[in-house]
Amino acid sequence: MKTIIAGASGFIGQHLCSMLKSIGDEIITLSREDFITGKFDLLVHKLNGADRIFNLAGAPLNRRWTREYKKEIFNSRIQTTAKLVAAINEQPTPPSLFVSTSAIGYYPSDGAYIENAEVYTPTFLAYICRKWEKEAEQVTPQTRLVITRLAPVLSTDGGIFPPLASLFRYGLGGKIGSGKQAFPWIMLTDLLRIYRFIIEHTELKGVLNCSAPDITDNALWAKSLGQELRRPVLWTIPPYLLRAILGERSVLLTEGQHAIPYKLEKNGFTFEYTNICDALDRLCEKKSDITSHVLEY
Repeated sequence: MKTIIAGASGFIGQHLCSMLKSIGDEIITLSREDFITGKFDLLVHKLNGADRIFNLAGAPLNRRWTREYKKEIFNSRIQTTAKLVAAINEQPTPPSLFVSTSAIGYYPSDGAYIENAEVYTPTFLAYICRKWEKEAEQVTPQTRLVITRLAPVLSTDGGIFPPLASLFRYGLGGKIGSGKQAFPWIMLTDLLRIYRFIIEHTELKGVLNCSAPDITDNALWAKSLGQELRRPVLWTIPPYLLRAILGERSVLLTEGQHAIPYKLEKNGFTFEYTNICDALDRLCEKKSDITSHVLEY
């Protein structure tokens, strides 16, 4: 199978490439240069003959959200997806599958939501997700579209876990504010298994919540990580302090969403990690290789 991956240089993209190569796919990666204005014909040519396309492109959120960087966050997701979809729609034989990324920041920070929830949240992240998904939905109906709304991905080699674990190891960890805000998460192993599940279950289409079914809040996360690392959890971090340090992106820590993976579980997907304590136990192993069970579900 010829598989195209946009955003292959990110930590999720790198693991996805490895997993797909292990099942025999021919991988072609797209870089920022492929989406430069004036190179559309080259992008169309590069996609020719592709069987499936994964879109994980997007500038990282872990930088200060200045006005200029917000534009980069927007353009790297919405404009890139629009160009990718336009190139797919130019194909004489479109790919059978297009998997496009979104995030559970689509949902409000109160309540719990399944995929068909009709909600509106006037936040920057929700706005990005809505526009992102709208562009993906313009793909030709000849191509099966799956939109993966990702929770923060837990891994030892990328994402939010390494920096947070370092704080806790130095005794600087704690709950944020009341600690009652949701702490959504998914293990990288399970996310990779979901990608494989999507490939093999051709009846799956539309939005999928890719978040562990366990209901976890910030206080439980902090307590569990402290216990796993054998460090005291003494601090309560005021949200205003995070806002002063991080600016607007502090919402990534002070707010959270409960996204229920209803469609995945309804269609027979079983999560390997459903409990935050089990996930942290795995992540904190000295020689953790959390992708070792990717091919088994």
